[in-house]
Amino acid sequence: MNRILVRALGVVSLAALAVGYTAGCAADDPPVNGRYRDVSPDQITVTVFKTDKLVALEREQERLRAECMAGRGFTQLTKMDAPVDSQPFVDLNVTPPAFAVQTEDAARQYGFGKNEPAQPAHVISSDPAFDRAFEQCGTVAAEKIGVDFPRVRSQLYELINKINVEVTRMSMTGPAAGDFDRMTAPLLDCLDRHDFHGSGEQKRSLDSYGVGRPMGQVTGPEPAAPKKIPGTVEILPPVAERTYVPTPAESALAVATTRCAREIGYAEKYVAHRLAVVRDVLTSHEAQLVRVTDRLQELAAAQAA
Repeated sequence: MNRILVRALGVVSLAALAVGYTAGCAADDPPVNGRYRDVSPDQITVTVFKTDKLVALEREQERLRAECMAGRGFTQLTKMDAPVDSQPFVDLNVTPPAFAVQTEDAARQYGFGKNEPAQPAHVISSDPAFDRAFEQCGTVAAEKIGVDFPRVRSQLYELINKINVEVTRMSMTGPAAGDFDRMTAPLLDCLDRHDFHGSGEQKRSLDSYGVGRPMGQVTGPEPAAPKKIPGTVEILPPVAERTYVPTPAESALAVATTRCAREIGYAEKYVAHRLAVVRDVLTSHEAQLVRVTDRLQELAAAQAA
């Protein structure tokens, strides 16, 4: 059984995306000139990765795929609504944790969790013929955009994945990790003063205090269960937003954390620390990023012409 998401193919778990990419610089890579040293924290998705262009091309690929599928007798994709998420890659930007910027009322209501967003209708396939057509039409659609679009897209995703992994590793080891611990210590001290304490069995950290850890549950209508009848293709209905309800203890800790974070200016310190790490990693991959995104922009310009 295959679940066909009715949204841009790019909106997937980056860590799970497996594509072929050679990390070394190509012979014609542009020279490194430090163009990402001053990138704004809220503009990384567009400035660095050109995700606006990527999303536009992926949505065009899905439109062409749906047309191709309809030509083969599979009209399900043409009945789906267009994606509504205008910024599916926004998590690539550097932003402070929610607990550092939310209001105390929001912390009380949601703790460290959040509502599950509404989901659009989607297709569930239990039909091998549909699955084959889906893959074949996807290839045909991508090559209509540009014969090298699948390769460029895969290279960009691999770079995003690689950069995410390196940022996480650098943030958890070496000088950056020590800087983070020193930056976070005043927040934990403040929680101690509010009678919230960490686990003595763990290293003193946000996690040992339970900060950022949802402990409640999501309530609301469950998604419809597919019938999974072999040889059929189902269109499952949209799912309404589901509400997150924190535990009382989580809610109390979240309120104290939000209050402490505001008192010490944690949001600004966090963004500055994280952004320094991200800029270093981006600069180390600048040549590959420029090469891939330049070609992506050429494909987008040709498509828009």
